[in-house]
Amino acid sequence: MTRGGEEGAAPSGEGAPSAAGASDDAGGADARVSEHAGAGAGASDGTIAPGSPGTGAPGSPGASGGAARAPHDSPPAIAGAGRRRELDGVRAIAALLVLVFHAVGFWARGSGEQAWIRPWVGRLDVGVAVFFLLSGYLLYGLFLRGRIRIGAYALRRAVRIVPAYWVALTVAAIVLPLHEVWRNVPLFYGFAQVYDDSTAGQGLGQAWTLCVEVLFYAFLPVWALVLVKARSLWPLVALFVASIAYKVLILRTFAGPVGPLEPALIALPAFLDWFALGMGVALLEARGVRFSHPWAWALAATALYVASCVLLWNARLDSYTHTQWLIRHLSYAAIALCVLAAGVAGARALRWAPLVWLGEISYGIYLYHLLVLALLSRWGLIEWERYLHPYVLWTAFALAGSVLLATLSWRLVERPLWRAARRAPARRASAPEAPSPSPAPRGSRTPRAPR
Repeated sequence: MTRGGEEGAAPSGEGAPSAAGASDDAGGADARVSEHAGAGAGASDGTIAPGSPGTGAPGSPGASGGAARAPHDSPPAIAGAGRRRELDGVRAIAALLVLVFHAVGFWARGSGEQAWIRPWVGRLDVGVAVFFLLSGYLLYGLFLRGRIRIGAYALRRAVRIVPAYWVALTVAAIVLPLHEVWRNVPLFYGFAQVYDDSTAGQGLGQAWTLCVEVLFYAFLPVWALVLVKARSLWPLVALFVASIAYKVLILRTFAGPVGPLEPALIALPAFLDWFALGMGVALLEARGVRFSHPWAWALAATALYVASCVLLWNARLDSYTHTQWLIRHLSYAAIALCVLAAGVAGARALRWAPLVWLGEISYGIYLYHLLVLALLSRWGLIEWERYLHPYVLWTAFALAGSVLLATLSWRLVERPLWRAARRAPARRASAPEAPSPSPAPRGSRTPRAPR
């Protein structure tokens, strides 16, 4: 892996972007680059030019892969070139993996001891790792590209994640119903349910990832304030190693197997290594690395997925030995890194229009798919298994229902609020400044008006 330009040089467009242009995260992203002032647009040949998001592990300044050296004088990607459609494709893949994991693995009973598909479907929750790496990559890239207004950053993160989650949680709590939500309103609506053994998997079961994301949003500006100017990979390497050490220490406190929703193992420190990989991708981009050969990254992701299935062939989905837990976590990191790299390298398959559309509404798919599956079970979908294989049946109906609700969420909740949040800083920036007052006479006690 090589880089173009001077080591540690600032990426193109530094100082121009603000949090108002933040691409999105695990919740489904507005993967636009028009506001990134020369950074983030894909080159026409499918590679990523300097100043646009590259890829690579933070722990490997010289890692191999489909990386190409960017010429020292190569021009930056053109600002306003349009959507990073391939990143919407990555987002869609992550959401679909999680949906199939739940639909086939649980409702279609694909995780049963005798199910032939169990080792394969059991690893599809790797979609969560893809979401986390994508968040680290997109959001840290904003800080690397220039000065960000923290207030606008916080507002847009909140607007993008919170209202849609609150609506989905309320709908599920009423329809299913979820009595525990009404008994602990501050806990569930405040993204704090994962820190208690008794509530970690309650409410919207998949929302534990949002609790992690929210803390990462708060962590990232602090990290960037201290380290973003250094443009060094080694702090991210240290963060990666520290996260691994944290997990090892926590696992040592368990005498036997651990479940997938142990509060200490689904807290932010346990996933900082995944976020660090995504941040490392963005940092390598800022240092001039660009990537090509997306097919090589896609093949690597496929091979790693198969390897993880083989290594965890006999693993259950409700408990893991300590070794299995670590293998699962680290293999997911490697798979997600390759998936992200394929997207950053401009994989054409990820630009397929239906996939891009699913990526646009992926946050809603993620929020509503378990509600849809629960309702399908209540409505007796299992009776239809005599006509269609359960794996196909549950996946097809879950996808159809989730897409319907996700589309409504996008059009009625997410997009209107997101546009309003984007317009608010723009209105403040475009407001005419008040004329500077004349200096007060000497000796006057009247203070000057603020400029």
